[in-house]
Amino acid sequence: MAVLTRSGSTHLGVSQHAANQGSGNADCARIAHDVTDRVRAEKTLRATNEELLKTARERERILHELTLFRTLLDQSNDAIEVIDTETLRFLDVNEKACVELGTAGKSFCR
Repeated sequence: MAVLTRSGSTHLGVSQHAANQGSGNADCARIAHDVTDRVRAEKTLRATNEELLKTARERERILHELTLFRTLLDQSNDAIEVIDTETLRFLDVNEKACVELGTAGKSFCR
């Protein structure tokens, strides 16, 4: 249930109702618990969870695409070398480059 306070804010509550008719008189008690903070926390948690799932799915997609790209590079019939322009050292090579470079490319070959 929603309760409007004197200050104008809305609080969410859960109400429990108990009745006792054992003595011939109908006694009734109602207890209300304010669950506003709990409901807000649950909504925040759900939203955060959705964002994390979205991020995880995006990262899985990127990893899949990078793996596919690497496979395509390694299966290429052309030698591909990535070289640092400042040091002129190899940063990476594909499988064909390993074959063509022989022992010079072994540190890059898997």
